Amino acid sequence: EMLMMGLRLTEGISRLRLEALAQRSIEDLFGPALSRLAEGGFVVLDDERIVATAAGRQRLNAVLAALLA
Repeated sequence: EMLMMGLRLTEGISRLRLEALAQRSIEDLFGPALSRLAEGGFVVLDDERIVATAAGRQRLNAVLAALLA
């Protein structure tokens, strides 16, 4: 739920908070799907946040499906 709601926000999701809740790294949680989405310009991942880009927010259902598959 945090992922679904957080990616709808322009500020995205706190990476540290998500990793603390999941007790796993972002890379372990989402694997290569996150890299593909970032390379495609749908999300931005930095040391602090995961943020859906404007293109990612327009296709948010597909972005979430890719991350949660």
